[in-house]
Formats: sequence, C-alpha cells, structure tokens
Amino acid sequence: MSYQDELLTRRTDWDRTRWCGFLPSEGFGLWDVLCEATENDVEGELDDVVAWVRDYGDPWSFGLRLLGDLDAPIDYNRFRSDQRRLVRLFGKAGHEYPTTARALAWLGVELGLYLREVDEGVVRWRVPRALPLPTEILPMSARQRQREDDFRLHQLWSLPASHIVDTLRDMGCPTDVATDVREISGWIGEHPDTVRNSLAFLTDTRFESHWGRPLLRVLTVSSGQWRPADPERLEAWEHCVLVPNWRGLYARYGLAWALECEAGEICDSE
Repeated sequence: MSYQDELLTRRTDWDRTRWCGFLPSEGFGLWDVLCEATENDVEGELDDVVAWVRDYGDPWSFGLRLLGDLDAPIDYNRFRSDQRRLVRLFGKAGHEYPTTARALAWLGVELGLYLREVDEGVVRWRVPRALPLPTEILPMSARQRQREDDFRLHQLWSLPASHIVDTLRDMGCPTDVATDVREISGWIGEHPDTVRNSLAFLTDTRFESHWGRPLLRVLTVSSGQWRPADPERLEAWEHCVLVPNWRGLYARYGLAWALECEAGEICDSE
C-alpha cells in the first residue's frame, strides 16, 4: 500500500470501524483534524492543533466544520433517544458520555481512539495506525456484537460488491457467467481476497436479499455437478459460475438500471 493509500484508508477508518454509531459527529471531526496533525507532524496541545489545521490545513476539511468550539455543549437534541442508550452503554464500561468536544477527545484517549504523546516536554496529538472496534471495548450482548459486526462488514464489502455487479450489468445482464477469482480481480482492480469477501457479501442474505433469495449465487463443480460454493474458500484459479438474481439486484440498485437495460427488461436467473 502506498503512503497516499494509507492516508486515505486512515481517514475512512472512523466510519469503517463503526465509531460513528457510538459517538457524536464531533468524534469524526476530531479524527479528521488529528489525521491531518499526524500527517504533518503538528506539535502542541489540542487547541494548538485545531488552530494549526484551521490556519494551514485543508480548507475543505470536514473535521473543522463538525468540530466547532471545543468547549461548546454538543447538541444531542436530534438524537435524544440514542443518547440515553449510549450514556447507559458507556456507563457500564466505566466512562462518562462526553458533553463537549474536549471531553470527547479525552474519552478518546482513554479508549485508544486518539493518542496524546509527551516526549521531553513536547506534546503531540496523534491517531493510532489502527482503531479498536467498539465491540472490543464496550459491553454488549452477543446479539449486539453480531449486529455491529454485520454492519461493519456491510460497509466494508458493499462498494467492491457493487463494482462486480456493475461489471455484470455492463455485460448485458447475463443469466450466468463462467469466471474465476483472478478474472474478477481484474474486472474491479481489487485484491483476490477482496473479491472473495465481496462475493460472500452478495450471497449472504443477512446483508442483502430479495424475498429471502441471495442477490447472487456462486457455483462450482463438485462430484461432476454444479453446486453452491463458499466464495471465501475459492482458489484464485478455480472455475466458478456467477448466477445473478437480477430482480433482486434491480430492487437493490434502483430505477437507473431499468433505463440502461435493453427494453427495460430485468431478467430472472431462476
């Protein structure tokens, strides 16, 4: 991974790890500002960092817009019911839910979401190379953990999965396509592991389905017959057949597809 790719991945980690569902938008504002401070080796306390980013950082940064005044009360009026639930959840973990961006920053330090380093009297606010997951820190039931894991996987694989589906659509909405992981990797410009996970996403009815049917089936030859395969276990060279559920994909991806398919027909693969 290139340095620029690493920076971009780091910027999106807040949403990928689902902290956006547990902390107010000021949390992402701090994350964005501290990413910039990390990239530019900015020194100083939090007020100094925010001032530097405001004066010298990216003028289009969403972080500063979301952050505002560090000591201003966070407005929870639109999320009052969620706030009560989150206050209880963080209280069980021994933490007070933050009411200002500054309090949120110190809570983030306690949780390992932000870093405050002091070296020979020099203070540096930084972001970690990898964020801990909410499910690793906060007390949740097994059902809550599973739901959060599903949400996180949905965010992680839905985009490359949509690229696979777009490629199949560009082929003319075929009823089935013979291919392999290596070829699909070339279609969308992603690593084979990403291809496997994206195919698994499309075949898993927990994430996306249409009347209980998966959006895509993956078949391989077993004992001389075509049988459903586990996409995550596919070898890169292993031949497989993709069978799209075009009615389900149409319902998932919307009206724009109807305008692009010939005569507005959406095929049913079964």
